Amino acid sequence: MEIITRKEARAKGFAFYFTGKLCKHGHVAERRVLTGYCQECCGIQYAKNRQDDAYLRKERERGRRWKQKNKDILNARRRVRDKEWYVPPPTGPRQLAKEAGGRVYFTGKPCANGHVDYRIVSCGSCVVCKKEYAKTEERKAIAREKAREYRKKFPNAERKKAQRWRQKNKPLLAAKAQRVRCAKINATPSWADHEKILLKYYERDSMKQLTGLAHHVDHRIPLQGDNVCGLHIAENLRVILARDNQSKSNKWETN
Repeated sequence: MEIITRKEARAKGFAFYFTGKLCKHGHVAERRVLTGYCQECCGIQYAKNRQDDAYLRKERERGRRWKQKNKDILNARRRVRDKEWYVPPPTGPRQLAKEAGGRVYFTGKPCANGHVDYRIVSCGSCVVCKKEYAKTEERKAIAREKAREYRKKFPNAERKKAQRWRQKNKPLLAAKAQRVRCAKINATPSWADHEKILLKYYERDSMKQLTGLAHHVDHRIPLQGDNVCGLHIAENLRVILARDNQSKSNKWETN
């Protein structure tokens, strides 16, 4: 090993130097430029300290204090390290669907409930799980409460939304009205009393004037029911609130 003094090693930027002389413990080894300590002595002392629990506790405590005081230095080091070593993960199907403007994506893996189906890009939820949750009474109650609060906060929003929808779907509404008209024609027998039917519509207008609430002329047995179809006659007509008729749809209420 080449002999070099401490002064020469410091001038050349070395971390160690070698004199070829014994240290006070009898070791002939390199010494540190910063402290002048023998490397052999440092190795022995390090192994001894690793077995001393009290020393290790003091070291940990000193390290914690240093980290608390030098958070800026540590954060700067982490940023440099992350920038050098960070490798971005491969683009997943959700990100690809999001970039393409899609609403759903597919991974081929089962969700937490075991469904292998499409997932929603915005939240990552399984489509089947969303549909099942939407059918629960808890979710229906939450939806009704939110709708009630929204209508209370924006009373004209629903009306404007309905108007925009009607303007956009005029062909659909015309086809539906014609279908209902044809169903009434086919469901009106030749012996039907048209005067009594007309009285039901007069009754509807009178109830609206008296109560201030919209009323409809409803068929007790629907004209286009799932299991049975009624007739467009006075005996099958009744005047009920519009909201009750709309919620009933084409169901046959036997009670």
